[in-house]
Amino acid sequence: MNESTSKLIIPDGKKLFVVLGMMRSGSNFLQQKLNAIQGVQCHGEIFNPAQSGLSAKFEKSVPDISILRNIDRKTSPYEYLNCLLGLSQGEHIGFRLFENHNNDLIAPLVNNPQIFKIVLIRNFLESYVSLEIARQTNQWIMNNPGTRVQWEPIDVDFEAYKTYALRQSLFYYNIMRRCLKQGQNCLAVDYKNLNDEVFDVQLSKCFGKNHKIDPQKITAQRQNPEDLKAKIKNYQQISNLIKRHRLDHWE
Repeated sequence: MNESTSKLIIPDGKKLFVVLGMMRSGSNFLQQKLNAIQGVQCHGEIFNPAQSGLSAKFEKSVPDISILRNIDRKTSPYEYLNCLLGLSQGEHIGFRLFENHNNDLIAPLVNNPQIFKIVLIRNFLESYVSLEIARQTNQWIMNNPGTRVQWEPIDVDFEAYKTYALRQSLFYYNIMRRCLKQGQNCLAVDYKNLNDEVFDVQLSKCFGKNHKIDPQKITAQRQNPEDLKAKIKNYQQISNLIKRHRLDHWE
């Protein structure tokens, strides 16, 4: 990709933010919270080649959506972002970006001080297991507890998990190193704190607001709240391997 950050044009009166995270880290839940804040519009995984990442409401309500759809997100990501910013409503416009969506975008977006960063993290083993269960059930988001798909405990392949954890660790290290090196502020949040009212207030203040987020506007539910021991068939084996390889901090 030969485009530079100079081709990213943020219109007057609008601000851009990006949620940097990984699959099964609570990003759908966080996106709903962001969209419950007045003046904020957060899109989904707009650079995920497997989906548009745009909300159904946005796609249906924008008359010129065809202009956006005709832009190749992979080869012209900044043209796509510029168009999206122009079409999106609200003062603060954002989207979710994960490792492997478009890795060429990570450095220039993180390096750009005009873009506010929200870094969403989760215990790597928990996210890995949740990802495997989602693949098993093909249920990626649950907005109604009554629609929950039953799952079976999984066998964790240690080598597959180790590769997954290494990739995610490097992804987050790259982001935080760049932010710290340039003295940029970012909001780092752990999955386990997403439900805290204190976090809701902190999140609102990041966008110049000072009010609580209405929980009635949030529909996303936790799909598999059970303990890891109940979700992993070979839990003791994996736990021992993680400790033996001194990878405890990845848990």
